[in-house]
Amino acid sequence: MKRLVYVLLAIFLVFGGSAMAQKHKNDSASVKIIFNGNFKFFKKRIIDTTVLMRKDNKLFIQRNGEWIDTLYFNKKVQEMKEGKDKENIKMVKKVDAATGKVIEVPVIVPKYRFSGHWTGVEFGLNTFMNSAGKLQLPDTAKLMELNTGKSWAFHWNIIQVSPKIYKDKVGLVTGLGWNFNNYNFEKQVILNHDTSFIRLFEDPTANSYKKNKLSVSYLTIPLLIEVKPSRHFFFAVGAIGSLKLYSRQKITYSNNRVGIDKNDFYINPLKLDLTARLGTSMFTMFMNYSMTPLFEKNKGPEIIPLTVGLGINF
Repeated sequence: MKRLVYVLLAIFLVFGGSAMAQKHKNDSASVKIIFNGNFKFFKKRIIDTTVLMRKDNKLFIQRNGEWIDTLYFNKKVQEMKEGKDKENIKMVKKVDAATGKVIEVPVIVPKYRFSGHWTGVEFGLNTFMNSAGKLQLPDTAKLMELNTGKSWAFHWNIIQVSPKIYKDKVGLVTGLGWNFNNYNFEKQVILNHDTSFIRLFEDPTANSYKKNKLSVSYLTIPLLIEVKPSRHFFFAVGAIGSLKLYSRQKITYSNNRVGIDKNDFYINPLKLDLTARLGTSMFTMFMNYSMTPLFEKNKGPEIIPLTVGLGINF
């Protein structure tokens, strides 16, 4: 109803100038009514008038290139001067299709607000490093050599909060996510958890395995500092804390029999990753380096997970 009232008021103001238009009978002027930035043209034999209807139903009127002192406009100008307004009015020159004249058309330009890049889905590859930061396993973990091409990670980042720190360029990003990691072993290794620590041994039955993988799932909470040099590019660094939800080893044998062992395997229940991320408004490249070994201290070999991948931002 409010929108209808404003439209009727706009039509009244437009046609209120018809008396002045009598001296321009030979002119083919036009009325331009702009709804939410979309132009609608109505050819009328009256003076050049532009009516701007904003998304919040505020109304502006312009005639012959000059704003009319009417609804809301003076307050708008004052708010813009005081820096309180959340958007700007930009005058853009366009060619009037009816008259061929260059006219100025008001365009609403929302002020850019900082928004981080966490929510979305990510796909990556997992590998292991030793405590010295090298892409090789310690002697105590040689049996856990990975088939990296099949050791994939899936991250679903669900919730995001990103308050700004400095203007629209720097902000703090946190939220909530869910990670699922597969570690696909090259060898026929079994993780024996029947003792007070993980024992690794190789199944002596030759060629009996088709697949052998360890799966671990986490609930994640990030804490990132994100910098945006431009509206369409960003980079971020920070940490991701994780809480282990479950873990299991799944073995698929050559006869298609499947064995599943659900256990904690002395995997660290809490994990802390350092992360580096960069990308655009749509895509993210990331690397997560774990500061926490996969297994609890003195409960298994000291190996460090590393994940590298790509994400699609929501």
